[in-house]
Amino acid sequence: MTFTRDIYNSFFGKTRQEVLKQFSDENNGKYFSGETEIDDYVVISHLNYKIIFDKYLHYQLYKGQPNDQEYSRVRLEFESPDQLKFNLKLRTYTDSFNELFGPAAIKTRDKQFDRKFVLKGNNESKILAIFKDERIRHLTLKHGELKLGILYNKGMFGEQIPIGKASLYFVSEIETSEPEQMKLTLDLFKALIDKFHDLNSANAII
Repeated sequence: MTFTRDIYNSFFGKTRQEVLKQFSDENNGKYFSGETEIDDYVVISHLNYKIIFDKYLHYQLYKGQPNDQEYSRVRLEFESPDQLKFNLKLRTYTDSFNELFGPAAIKTRDKQFDRKFVLKGNNESKILAIFKDERIRHLTLKHGELKLGILYNKGMFGEQIPIGKASLYFVSEIETSEPEQMKLTLDLFKALIDKFHDLNSANAII
């Protein structure tokens, strides 16, 4: 039994497996059991897109010592006719300074959103159409910490994305402990898929 599973049992009275199964059952998903608990994952479909909820264990060294970090992760692969790309992350103190000398972030004109996040990408008009959507902004703001973007070739940890495919990629260091928290991210992904379709920026992989 790992430390992560001990946390689930101690504070929530559920194993991670039980949380994933409950989330899958409540959202018409499919639960898959891996060789270890961190390999368990859930797949939920929306408009023929397959949204994958899993965890990623990032192996790294810090001052010569192993310092592995677990991340909650959500992904979906799709075809992007216009190669739309964006990156959204929490704003830090250095971001405002860096923008004085580099590319400026895309502003939605929502003061709360623009204060909290840095948004950059390759098609400002389409990215604004996405994040000026009130539902998408609301769901994004409800996350305490996240990285969200459309990636090509490699994921946020260097893992391969199939050639010619795009990946809508969400990562959080915050432990997802309850189906309600995962449902929030699911709703965000569904809203993004709907908007991508409106903008002709995504096709499902059949």
